[in-house]
Amino acid sequence: MAEVEPIALEPVDALTITTLVDNFTDILLVDEGPAVRPKMGSGPRVPAPGLAGGEAFDALRAEHGFAALVTFSRGGREHRVLFDTGSRRTA
Repeated sequence: MAEVEPIALEPVDALTITTLVDNFTDILLVDEGPAVRPKMGSGPRVPAPGLAGGEAFDALRAEHGFAALVTFSRGGREHRVLFDTGSRRTA
């Protein structure tokens, strides 16, 4: 097995990790703060053979996933890195 090369890390002044694990979407929520939601029916349409008319509006889908916003400061400057994972299925 090949050896893993270590990564040298430099010290920081502060570190915050904000995590989010969610699999719920509520498309009826109203705009709040900086979150502006798309208007109902404003997106593209997708095939939906089980519905009258054979199509429906494409909407957000909830799925299991994990996200972490890593915020750190060093020397008076703040930096952010977003790790976002989830399952991605294609038809």
